[in-house]
Amino acid sequence: ACRRTGINPSRRARERRHRLARQRPLEGLAFAEHRLFDGVHVSVEDGRRQALVDELDNLACINRDQVFSTGMSNGGYMSYLLACEAPDLIAAAAPVAGALGISTTACNPEEVIPLIHIHGTVDSLVPYSAAVSSTDAWAEKAGCVGDPVEVYNMGIATCVRWDNCSQGGPVELCSVEGIDHCWPGQLFCPFGSSTEDLMSNEVMWDFFQMTTAG
Repeated sequence: ACRRTGINPSRRARERRHRLARQRPLEGLAFAEHRLFDGVHVSVEDGRRQALVDELDNLACINRDQVFSTGMSNGGYMSYLLACEAPDLIAAAAPVAGALGISTTACNPEEVIPLIHIHGTVDSLVPYSAAVSSTDAWAEKAGCVGDPVEVYNMGIATCVRWDNCSQGGPVELCSVEGIDHCWPGQLFCPFGSSTEDLMSNEVMWDFFQMTTAG
């Protein structure tokens, strides 16, 4: 069980991280890296994923029913990978400017968790078409029927969502017109201008809260 102390959490986290680095320099807790080498999916063992969640629980007394995954680019691929391989550890995923990096047949989650995907329509690194095919595939796995319904529209940003899903979900795709490989809501983008028409952090947090309510 978690036990809070008078130690400053940030200081405690730094001390623990440094201690772990000394004790396990080769093992580590950096499970969250997903790479593709010549189309070959590379992942690390499940134990490190569990170890990270355990470590977070020790540090911050987290609610294990509300552990979420998000990330941009490679982090977006990572979030899809966790949704495929570790739905017991995360309650929902929010990939940004990433895609499903393994085949749909290789992705066989025991539970299809809720997922919201955010992507610019002119992404020069991860094509927007990959976002569409990835969310379509996830909606199919979730048993969603019918067309997605628009749930957000502001300026150049729109979000559509499948809610009628028999095997999981919901599944949502937020598209940002004319935006490259960026995190919408963060104005700095090395690939052109971004936008505040969609604040990614707020949108995904609202999605997380909605899908874990009750």
